[in-house]
Amino acid sequence: MTSLRILEDQRFLVVHFDLDLQSYHVGMLDDTELSQTRWNGTTRLSPLWEVVLDEDHVGAPSTYELTDQCCICFLGPIDPLVALNALQTSLISKMAQGQVWVSLGYFNLVLFLKDDDQREIIREFCEQQKCAAEFWAIQGESDWSEFQCDSIDYFEPAGMVIADGPPFEAEPARIQVRDVI
Repeated sequence: MTSLRILEDQRFLVVHFDLDLQSYHVGMLDDTELSQTRWNGTTRLSPLWEVVLDEDHVGAPSTYELTDQCCICFLGPIDPLVALNALQTSLISKMAQGQVWVSLGYFNLVLFLKDDDQREIIREFCEQQKCAAEFWAIQGESDWSEFQCDSIDYFEPAGMVIADGPPFEAEPARIQVRDVI
């Protein structure tokens, strides 16, 4: 069984929607970088902590190089320890330091996925655990301090229970950002 060890250094996931470009600007910033954030009515902020995957890892949060094949996955609501244990063999053991983060709120597990195979593993996990996922497609190559996302793939399994209510009956859908706004 995996133990949940997180780094003490807190980062902030900052999301800003650019109306002109019809895309999201996303960054994982430390508290010294927040003053450079573009703040407006579309800006959202959430604290993040990196999950330690390598027992020998010490120090500041890792970085992870992003390509247009990558996506950022928001997963929840789920107990992070349940998710890490369930996904250990199929996914987590193959991930690098800097790809797994915990956050506060509904989508409380944040993963950087490198390809469609990893996205499929998460979809299957969501079906089993009755939790939701959002897959935000990353545009171009960058690091995680600032990158752009132009489409979001929402996945909510049939029979998902939301806040002790009736099962949520929705089909997985791919929605372009411009269709949401």
